[in-house]
Amino acid sequence: MRNISICSACLAAILLATGCASAPPHSDFSKSLPAVGPEQGRIIIYRPWKFTIVGINPPVILNGERIGGSIFGEFYYVDRPPGQYEIGMNDIYYKKKLALLLEKGQTCYVRLDTSNVSIPVGEVIPTLVEPAVGEKEIQDCKYNSENSPKP
Repeated sequence: MRNISICSACLAAILLATGCASAPPHSDFSKSLPAVGPEQGRIIIYRPWKFTIVGINPPVILNGERIGGSIFGEFYYVDRPPGQYEIGMNDIYYKKKLALLLEKGQTCYVRLDTSNVSIPVGEVIPTLVEPAVGEKEIQDCKYNSENSPKP
């Protein structure tokens, strides 16, 4: 039994190290982040690193379109025309959605929070945060290029 515990711990450490080395941190990427187009706004979606026992990573849906995932410690962005947007998760158990109005040249920060109120799996909740808060919180997140346009 002890050997199984040791092997499990080693495997978890290897997977964690691999995930941490797979993408550039925000501080490196932000220098090459393209400007928002004059007729567009930008939505930055991120999920700060948080230790949890259950890996809840539902897809993120923007106005009915899957735009990416909800992986701890990662961020990505989408540029869209101004307008009303609804952000939620693609699962019948995740009911909370965020409505936001995106304006030309605006950058909105959407943090994906985890709530443990829906035992046993919890819930991922999109939350609009102030730009200064979002910019600070994504400093330690890794950029996920699979969900964003190429700079």
